[in-house]
Amino acid sequence: MKSNKWDTSSILRIILAIACIISITFGIINIYYSNNLRKDQPTQEHCAKAGESPISNLDMTTGKVNPNIKTKDCCLELKKIERKQTINIENSNICGKNIGTLNYICSPCGNNICDTQYEDHCNCPQDCKQ
Repeated sequence: MKSNKWDTSSILRIILAIACIISITFGIINIYYSNNLRKDQPTQEHCAKAGESPISNLDMTTGKVNPNIKTKDCCLELKKIERKQTINIENSNICGKNIGTLNYICSPCGNNICDTQYEDHCNCPQDCKQ
């Protein structure tokens, strides 16, 4: 008559096999997500710094994305905001608006400091009060 009892070494082998499968699975998931996140986020070497314009790969002549144009997003700690376009008319600061692809600039907007080189009450009202 055959015994249905598992011996200790068989149980340990099964537990070890399951642990290996789980470890490999988590390793693959970690590699996949870290590589995909890295593609979506600009590296410090290839990102637009404060005061620089982000670069889009949208071809304005055709209205289509051009894969030959290398994009350049704002560095991680910066935000894309419109360039300063305040117009002073009779001591009243009015917000202007330009249209175009180079109308944006990277700025630390949102850090509770009004960096007047890049920000004003029009493009970063959370930092610059009027």
